[in-house]
Amino acid sequence: MPNLIQGDKLGTRDGRAEIHFGKKNYLRIDGYTQIDFVRLPRRGDDVVSLNLLSGNINLRINYLDRERGFEVH
Repeated sequence: MPNLIQGDKLGTRDGRAEIHFGKKNYLRIDGYTQIDFVRLPRRGDDVVSLNLLSGNINLRINYLDRERGFEVH
């Protein structure tokens, strides 16, 4: 399973994808969707920032240590 790093782009065509961020937080990516991972968690910084370039996503946030842990543009 490949690891995502800050700056990666992920796209789907006919399929779907799911990314887990821990603590029952996940991102589901529908078919024909493109996402840019602008910022991913590091030590001392739990913020995830995504740019939805096209398509549809389902973001489930079940638990956050602090507010604004996820940003979607």
